[in-house]
Amino acid sequence: MGSRIEAIKAKLPVGAGHRGDGEPKVDPALVARRDRLVERFTAHQLDLGGVLYEMAIRDHVVMPVLLERAAVLQGVEADLKRAQAELDEAEAAVEAARAGGREGAQGAGTESNGRREPVARADAVRSCGSCGADAGPESAFCSACGEKL
Repeated sequence: MGSRIEAIKAKLPVGAGHRGDGEPKVDPALVARRDRLVERFTAHQLDLGGVLYEMAIRDHVVMPVLLERAAVLQGVEADLKRAQAELDEAEAAVEAARAGGREGAQGAGTESNGRREPVARADAVRSCGSCGADAGPESAFCSACGEKL
């Protein structure tokens, strides 16, 4: 499992919190939080696959159990996306500060004809209609109660 976690971490942007040269840094706690969520996501993903495999070899697939585990996985994925978005924003602010503030700390965006355009957020949170818990935009089931969203 360790090699898979390291492979996932290698694909994600690395936080700048490890520099010792006095330059602006991303909070190492953000990087650590994201890394913990990557590990949790991987563990839940492996757990779900293992549960399905065990059910399949016994020819006894219990969908409510799989849906419950999938809902937990979706909740962790939503948390991971939010943490990654926070880290991306922090890294953008650090890069802007390193560039001498030319970009400014106005938030993420792209320049088009001299105007800042807001970046669409892919991590918008929805609420479960049954229990009111937060759910990610791509979640099919509530991570708290397992109801279909």
